[in-house]
Amino acid sequence: MTTAGITTARIDLPLCARALGVDEDEAPDVLVHAARRRGWTLPMLLLSLYERDGHVLGSGALDELRRARRRRDNYDRVVAALEATTSARILKGPSLAGHYPPGLLRPVGDLDVVVSGEDELWRAVDAVKDAAPVADVHVSLYGHPERHVLLQLTWPAEDPLLDRHYSVELSTAAFAGGTGPVRVRAELPADPVVTDLLALAEERFQRPYGLKDAVDTAVLGGLSACAAVAGDLVAAAEHWLVAPELLELVEFTAALTDPGCLGDLAAPLRAAAERERARRDAWTPPSAPAGADAMTRALTDARPVGGLLLREPPASRASSLVRAYPGGALLATPVGDYLLVDQQLVTQEQYDEAVRRLPLLDGE
Repeated sequence: MTTAGITTARIDLPLCARALGVDEDEAPDVLVHAARRRGWTLPMLLLSLYERDGHVLGSGALDELRRARRRRDNYDRVVAALEATTSARILKGPSLAGHYPPGLLRPVGDLDVVVSGEDELWRAVDAVKDAAPVADVHVSLYGHPERHVLLQLTWPAEDPLLDRHYSVELSTAAFAGGTGPVRVRAELPADPVVTDLLALAEERFQRPYGLKDAVDTAVLGGLSACAAVAGDLVAAAEHWLVAPELLELVEFTAALTDPGCLGDLAAPLRAAAERERARRDAWTPPSAPAGADAMTRALTDARPVGGLLLREPPASRASSLVRAYPGGALLATPVGDYLLVDQQLVTQEQYDEAVRRLPLLDGE
């Protein structure tokens, strides 16, 4: 999938070497192996750079690039199906890849999709299933007091021994935040460039920034569309509570390459970041109500509650619902009925009790 506007950012092998901490004069295999240690998708970018610059690729590298491009194309079909039947928004992924310089392949692992609510969520599930051979559906709840649903739809990669499975994550909220003072923010910015930059900044709640983040940021900073909305970015970062993370992302990128129009935002972002840090320092965590069940306590603490599949849905459902019982809770959805758990291990007794309680969902 392509989008209007190709970046003026310079994306090259020396940039990758700097980001990976490798000498620019090292042999190609050293750089590719360094990329592979940092992330399983990063070699896609490196191999496409070597190909663009005229290096002769061997059979293994060529097949890895072929599989990566096929993966991109398969996700593009999913995106097309979603766009044809829903108003879902795609974060990063294809929208960023369309801005990359010709010939370069943006590393692609999964697809992040935001929908406007549960009605659209289940339509989106159907769209993905129509476009891809979905094998498993994983369900989680998160957010408090407003509760949101996250679905992960997966299916095997072309070469499951070398590549991770395909994964499409559908969420009813834009940004999940973390367990501290930055919690769920449900709405997305209207502008796609602003959305992609805030989504990149949001990644900092999960991990440190790396090569792909710097390249993505430089690509966006080299767009004329980015220059047009640069004045709105500081206000958006403050509104969506990610000014410190966006400042770190811009500074991280600037240390490696030209961040384009984003370089001018460092000073105003520092002021916004200080205000956000002061807000976080003054924040008081919410407390679960007295006598709350385990699910409510977990959601109040900003911990997701996962679903352990008990059975396929016995009848067609249009929405989800939760039914609590002493010591547990069940989640009924159009894609299956689940035991809600906030821990990794479930005892046989917990599972058996959940199965015994399934009649609570019948007729709903």
